[in-house]
Order: sequence, then structure tokens, then C-alpha cells
Amino acid sequence: VQCDRYTESAIFWKRGIKATKVDSNLNKKFPKILTQCIEIENELLIIHPYIPPQTKRKTREQYWTNLLVFTNQWSETNPEHKIFITGDLNTTDKRLGIYHLDEYRYFDQVTAAFEIISNRKVVTRGNNTLDVALGNTIAKENVSFWKVLDKLSSDHCPTLCELRMNQNLYRNGNRKPKET
Repeated sequence: VQCDRYTESAIFWKRGIKATKVDSNLNKKFPKILTQCIEIENELLIIHPYIPPQTKRKTREQYWTNLLVFTNQWSETNPEHKIFITGDLNTTDKRLGIYHLDEYRYFDQVTAAFEIISNRKVVTRGNNTLDVALGNTIAKENVSFWKVLDKLSSDHCPTLCELRMNQNLYRNGNRKPKET
């Protein structure tokens, strides 16, 4: 899923894996926040938000409320799906990072619905943990690992998360990469 707003963010998947772009309507409601959604193998919904740092608190609250409505509707029709939210949230809530001082009440509803997967002790930009991973219970139970990688060409460190899937994603000639 390409990013058309120059945020240096994208979702990549291997050839042969069934991936379908999902329209959440969040980009229409919140044009300054980029939200990419993709369904993998009819089993996993990945939601990748980029929330610019200058986004006002009220807009963030409205955004998360709308995102939760979307994920609740998705869960009603896809109750066994893993839901994984990962991206540059630019949110300095202390539940997300040990160096953060804020506690936003609007984020209470998010942490009630989704568990924090990322490690709040590991920074991704400066002294901040801005690149965060959240998941529903099914996703959290299927996380093999989450880690921050070395900085690339961005001011943020990329993150990597591996989730166990019910489907064999390496069928049709796709081979699982060798461990290094």
C-alpha cells in the first residue's frame, strides 16, 4: 500500500500472499491523518496510521473514536481476525513510552480495546516511543516478537513485528527466509 503524502510510510508484503487494501473512510474524515489498512489472507487486519505531530488533541480524540468504531464493525463481521495497529502515532502518552509525561484520557478507550505490543522502554525517535504497535487479544497472543531496528533513511527507527498466522504464507514457492 503506497503512501501518497510523503510520510515515508508503507505496508509491504511478499509476492504470493493474498493482501487486500481495505477502505476505512478515515482518510476522508481526517484528511491530515494518513491511515492505510490491509487485510492479509482473510486473517489479519493491519491498520497503519501516521498522525502528524501538530495534530490537535481534539482531532486525535475524534480520530481514535472513529478508528474504534471501524474496528468494532470489522470485528462484528470478522470475529476471528487479528487486528494489528502500528505506525507513527506521535503520541506522548506515558503508557506508550517511559520517557513520556502525558496521560491522555481519550487514549483510555484505545487501551481498553487494544493491548500494547511494543516495548515502552525502547525509543524509536530521540527519547520518544512514537512508533507503536497495538493489537486485539488475538493478535497479541500471536506475536512471536517485536523489536526496533537500526535507523535507516528516516529520523525514526523502523520496527519489526512477527505474528503467527493460521495460514501457511510460504506456499506457492514463497520460502521462509533463513534465520540470521
